[in-house]
Amino acid sequence: MIAQTLTALTNEITGLWSWIIGIVAGWGLTLTAVVAAIIYAHIRINRAYLLLQSMRNQMVAEDRELSFRLTKLEK
Repeated sequence: MIAQTLTALTNEITGLWSWIIGIVAGWGLTLTAVVAAIIYAHIRINRAYLLLQSMRNQMVAEDRELSFRLTKLEK
């Protein structure tokens, strides 16, 4: 009788422990996926920003060059 009770209790604790480990693993996987997605989005946004900044710098340089050419033509 006591042996069966101890066996049942041990089985319940083992099942509960497995359930807790599964919950923690699921949270870890979810957190890892969210962090990876945020890092990926950050990298993509920074690359797009740098490309936009490069295009803006190129446009400003072309505008300056055009302004200098117009100034030379006016003289």
